[in-house]
Amino acid sequence: MLLSDFVKAIVITLTFISVAVICGTPGQVIIKRFSKEQCKFNPCLNGGKCIPGKIACECPGGRCRNIYQSCDRWAMEEKCEVVRTQTNFFDVNCAVSCKMCVADPSI
Repeated sequence: MLLSDFVKAIVITLTFISVAVICGTPGQVIIKRFSKEQCKFNPCLNGGKCIPGKIACECPGGRCRNIYQSCDRWAMEEKCEVVRTQTNFFDVNCAVSCKMCVADPSI
């Protein structure tokens, strides 16, 4: 299989996946809100909890931090709120700047 065929196969596969969430994975993409039916099978990994009607898994507590240096600027540009219905990229990768949690200064 050529690399281009492999990439096409991944894209086709992702087209049919409604929800596949891995807690703690930077850049995860949420395609749509969870239904009660989807939550029965708990699509969340790494200890995450599926909540019907939410667009992201509720991940267990962990280190609250910004992954990218640009997080403060993105938050000032209101990126956290503007794209929240399409993806939780900023909530996950810019948790402090997007006010998803408060950083623990002792860590």
